[in-house]
Amino acid sequence: MAQAGCQRVYFGVESGSDLLLRNAKKGMTIAQLRRGLRAAMDAGLRVKTGWIYGLPGPLEEQYASIAAMLEIHPHEISIHQLIPFPGHRLLR
Repeated sequence: MAQAGCQRVYFGVESGSDLLLRNAKKGMTIAQLRRGLRAAMDAGLRVKTGWIYGLPGPLEEQYASIAAMLEIHPHEISIHQLIPFPGHRLLR
């Protein structure tokens, strides 16, 4: 992608906790996301990551995202609050 002119890529990481990623049915682990992020950065791409606070699960698991942000150290970070629509599967 970098050779074709792509300069930036956005990863919807959502959480640094495998438990919260499973609860959100993300279909990936934080280890898989780390490998993808590292590969993109190693290829020379600027990496932006998106994180969601308020995913279902224990409060302690929310803090895993902060640790993951510091470890991954992307170029840009966006943090979003989960606000599901009434009746959404995450509320059941």
